[in-house]
Amino acid sequence: MLLQGELSFLSVHFAGTYQNKLTTRANSAHFEKSRPREAESEMNSKFSSGYANELKETARQFTKIEYLYRDYGNWKFWGEFWLDGTVKLHDIKPYLLDEVSFVPRELGIPSLIPEKINEDDHWLHEVVAVSLDDRPADNATILPPELFLFRLRAAHAKGWYNLCPWV
Repeated sequence: MLLQGELSFLSVHFAGTYQNKLTTRANSAHFEKSRPREAESEMNSKFSSGYANELKETARQFTKIEYLYRDYGNWKFWGEFWLDGTVKLHDIKPYLLDEVSFVPRELGIPSLIPEKINEDDHWLHEVVAVSLDDRPADNATILPPELFLFRLRAAHAKGWYNLCPWV
C-alpha cells in the first residue's frame, strides 16, 4: 500500500519522465522528416565509429543490494534487490538501524523471514553488500532509487523499533 507522500512523489516523477518521452518523440519525428537522404550515410558511419563507444560508456547502471535475515538461533536467509540507478552504501547507512538493519516491508522489498516462525524470529534484516552492475538478475525486485530512499528516510523517521511487532 502506497503512502500519500509516495503517490505524490511518483506522480511528479513519472509525469516528468512521460513529458520528456513525448518531447523526444516529437523532435525525432520532425528530424526524420526534415533531414536529407545524403546525410543518412554520414550519420551511420559516425555512429558506428565514435558514438557507439560513447553510448557504451554511459550504459545504464543498477545498484544491487544484498541483504540477510539472521534469527537469534543464527539461521541465515539471503536475498537481493535492485535499484534502477546508482546508490552508494554511505547514502543509506545513516538511515539504517545501527547503520546495518532495516525492516523490508517498509521499503517495499520481500522479507526473508521463514513462513514458520518461532521465538528466535524478529523483523530486522541486515544490509550485507551494495554494488553496481549494468544488468539486474532475472526476476529481480527493482525499485526506483528515489522511491527507495524516500521509503528508507520515512521508516527511519518513524523509528525502526516502532515498526517491529517483536524484536
